[in-house]
Amino acid sequence: AFRERFPGVHLNLTQGSPDYFFFFKQKTAYDGKKLYAYLMDEFSKWKEANPMDTYTTVKRSLTLGGNKIIYGKTFVLSTSDEKDSKSFMEWKSLWDTSDISKRAEDGKTISGLYRYPIFAYEGLEGFIDKYGNCDEDAAKKHLMMERKKLEDAGDQQRLIAEIRQMPMSEEEMFGMGGGESPLSPKNILRIGRRKREIELALNKKYTQGNLVWQENARDTRVIWQPCKDGKWLIGDELHPLVPNQFRILSNGQYAPPQQVEHIMGIDPYDYQETQKKGSRGASHVKKQFDYFEQGKSNVICSEYYSRPDDPYEFYEDMIKQAVYFGGKVLPERKNYGIFKYFKERGYEKFLMARPIGIKNNQTTIKDNLAGLPAHANVTSAGFELIEAYLSQQYDEGVDYLKDFLFERTLEDILMFNPKDTHKYDLTMSLIYTMFAGNELKKQITFRESSLSEAMGLLVPKVE
Repeated sequence: AFRERFPGVHLNLTQGSPDYFFFFKQKTAYDGKKLYAYLMDEFSKWKEANPMDTYTTVKRSLTLGGNKIIYGKTFVLSTSDEKDSKSFMEWKSLWDTSDISKRAEDGKTISGLYRYPIFAYEGLEGFIDKYGNCDEDAAKKHLMMERKKLEDAGDQQRLIAEIRQMPMSEEEMFGMGGGESPLSPKNILRIGRRKREIELALNKKYTQGNLVWQENARDTRVIWQPCKDGKWLIGDELHPLVPNQFRILSNGQYAPPQQVEHIMGIDPYDYQETQKKGSRGASHVKKQFDYFEQGKSNVICSEYYSRPDDPYEFYEDMIKQAVYFGGKVLPERKNYGIFKYFKERGYEKFLMARPIGIKNNQTTIKDNLAGLPAHANVTSAGFELIEAYLSQQYDEGVDYLKDFLFERTLEDILMFNPKDTHKYDLTMSLIYTMFAGNELKKQITFRESSLSEAMGLLVPKVE
């Protein structure tokens, strides 16, 4: 009743003499007071205040000696909000940093809290006997029936919200994607499960590092240098068999090899800022063909996600990536800086022509050659390609998701909102990568006819 009536209310117990007493104040009023206990309810749903700022401030009033001595306790309660919000993302961050198995040397978690999940079937009203025992099997059956009603009605968004707010596993608490996710609930769960597998793996199957010109000499050879703060993640077994395959043409320009195995999608940025704000530069490399080992075709090899202060540094990174993998490049068309840079550096031949399906229409009348427009129809069809790729529909029976290595990209896909794409650089990069692979492969057979129909949406009317 307390949670339903007063979401976000601060309930406090302060040591008095001789009794304890309750009171409510703004979060800044607790700075300096010694609190015995503090309760934050519905953390993920706060609208008027910032819950993480509040917790950070109050935490100082519950400890002594700079968090060395714990004086009081905090209880943070919440179900997951059904929509994307800053409070929800902070709630997820607080959960991730409260894992008892990941304590620091002082024995404390990063947040100072221990997390404990209580799933919807544990203590569900209507399934508790007079002794306080819950019939969990009956509760699970009831919850599944409620979900099936929404699924049968085709109400995707309400179904996702229902699973998020009445979860039966930790994956369902946070792995149900954004409130506007176009993914099916089944694929949301599959992708969330794979993401968690990667996060929990003791040994990642990728290495972080940088691609650099050998001896810092441009237009020579690109070499791989592992480092903890690198801009790239590259699969340990997915480096090119023969790096630096490129041709020097008679006019001095550089071009990829005749037999291209790799393709790249790029979500670029143009403008310079002294602080790292706004979207980042993102790119993926996909091994489209492996002429020697079929099992390594159609595999995402690498992820780039960074925002150098100078966009020209990002453009140079993309040239190094193209040279190292010997790959063709399909960037997003809106930001022309990368096209100009590739041309001035002599690497224009690495750029892919725009897919035929979106040429010669009113959105591209000024430029029918380079890049892919980030139109809503293009984004929608591209996201369907991603979902097909991750759900065994891209090549019938082939499960590419089980070998997908990059949890950061999977998180971005899960949270993707097609109505606000600028927040999801990694997903947009993968969309361009999938289109590049489609253009290179030419023929793709989908299990679902709806995916083939989606390709007919690639001719947008308005940009």
